[in-house]
Amino acid sequence: MTIALLAGWVGIRHLPQEAQAEPVISNVKPQEIRSVGLDGRGLPMAALRSVLETQVGNIVDRAAIERDRKALTETLVGRGYLAANVGEARVTFGVGGAAYVVYPIQQGPLFRVRSINVEGASAAEAGVVTLAGEVADAERIGLARKAVEERVRVRGKQSAVVASLSLDNAAGLVDVRLTAR
Repeated sequence: MTIALLAGWVGIRHLPQEAQAEPVISNVKPQEIRSVGLDGRGLPMAALRSVLETQVGNIVDRAAIERDRKALTETLVGRGYLAANVGEARVTFGVGGAAYVVYPIQQGPLFRVRSINVEGASAAEAGVVTLAGEVADAERIGLARKAVEERVRVRGKQSAVVASLSLDNAAGLVDVRLTAR
């Protein structure tokens, strides 16, 4: 009899409770962004967040999300992650239509300059360009390009200098070619 009472008590204790409505979040507008996430490892978060147009409190704007994807890629490439891949943003919706945006990011290796060659100008005209071993960031390569262009002009030639890169993805290295035209 004790066992029967105990079994009855356990059965009553586990009966389902009366159904309750989900809590209503009244301060959320449909499609209002509640969070923006960057999904990746070792990311330069401050630099990436600074280029985002999509912010918490905004309404979902697919065009802005795509512009952000491109801006994130450009920022990573500019910092030397030349093989960076920012996937399509995942937008999910929660209670009350709140939106959550996540950008999947694979930054890849941080590329370093293996070699730098100047074409279309003599060694005296080009001067010394030292980037080998440096991180292949857009600012440094741009400064080297501009320096060669200025030295060529000082030597009496009107020339534009164009930078081109050859990537070695497996090694995380890049060969830089500066061509005076």
